[in-house]
Amino acid sequence: MASPSFNDIKPELFVTGQNFPEGPNFDSEGNLYICNRWDGFIAKVTPDGQSSLFVATDGKPNGARLHKNGQLFIADIGRREILVADPDGSLDVVVDNYQGKALLGPNDLIFDRHGALYFTDPGLGDFHLPGRVFRWTPDGTLTLLVDSLNYPNGVALSPDEDALFVAPTGSNNVLRFALLEDGSLCEPEVLVQLEGGEGPDGIALDVDGNLYVTHRGTGRVVVVDHSGEILVELPAGGSLPSNVAFWGSSLYVTEDETASVYRLDLGVNGLPLYHQR
Repeated sequence: MASPSFNDIKPELFVTGQNFPEGPNFDSEGNLYICNRWDGFIAKVTPDGQSSLFVATDGKPNGARLHKNGQLFIADIGRREILVADPDGSLDVVVDNYQGKALLGPNDLIFDRHGALYFTDPGLGDFHLPGRVFRWTPDGTLTLLVDSLNYPNGVALSPDEDALFVAPTGSNNVLRFALLEDGSLCEPEVLVQLEGGEGPDGIALDVDGNLYVTHRGTGRVVVVDHSGEILVELPAGGSLPSNVAFWGSSLYVTEDETASVYRLDLGVNGLPLYHQR
């Protein structure tokens, strides 16, 4: 896999006025959906930076992923549910319990090529509290894959979907789980151990398989190759980057300290997600 070359990358303000921005996600027209966790809604931001209300969950939406059918799946850490919003803004509950008990509080989510949804479920609390990772399939089957991780946060799939990456904030590292054909996971290996800060938050991959990790408390997005080597640390625009998403060859970073989203023009494309393939 190739290593990107970044020279003097500086974050450019894209939009501000977002209250605890999280879960960035682009549609096919370049509109950016941003979770405003503390205000309980998701904003839709046009390519020229104009923001409007897309849907209110009346909870604490934290992660979002578009489906091929245009629906937006939402991890609402406050409502402790996985929700789905139709393009017209109507809202339904997809998952609200596991074996009859409420979820802890979903945080982030990713679709595989078949439309199965992997999501983290750490709850809304201390970064050292144990949390879980689930797999949900369109037939409604919910499978517990991992429990007792130290606040599992960001989640992503490798380019060929033979590995699942999970960022446990409390462990200050990123784990790589080999992914089997039936959707189950092998024992994890530590891809990269970070130092300092609060820990990793959201993650995303570029087309070469390099991983972009928001490192809360450091003001950096850490770029890691497939072997776990740190290639570079990019400035995030503030000390509390929460998540990342690609649009074209630019990386967009949600940042909580400044209540803003920043754009970093990298010259490398992001890995296409389920709704972009």
